[in-house]
Amino acid sequence: MITHSEGIRYFAHRVGAEAATLLQVGTPFDYERQMKLYVVSKMPDPREHGYRDALLKWMSISSG
Repeated sequence: MITHSEGIRYFAHRVGAEAATLLQVGTPFDYERQMKLYVVSKMPDPREHGYRDALLKWMSISSG
């Protein structure tokens, strides 16, 4: 199991921020009630021509 601290260090390494001061702050956002997470099984690569259209399609479906 990966701890929160290990996860943030992994992320910092992936984005080239190993030397940055890491700080976790609270948020007033209620993620359980105010957020939805959609996992799309098939999406074009963001560099491909059809990505924008596919993204707009999924955004319109999720807001409907």
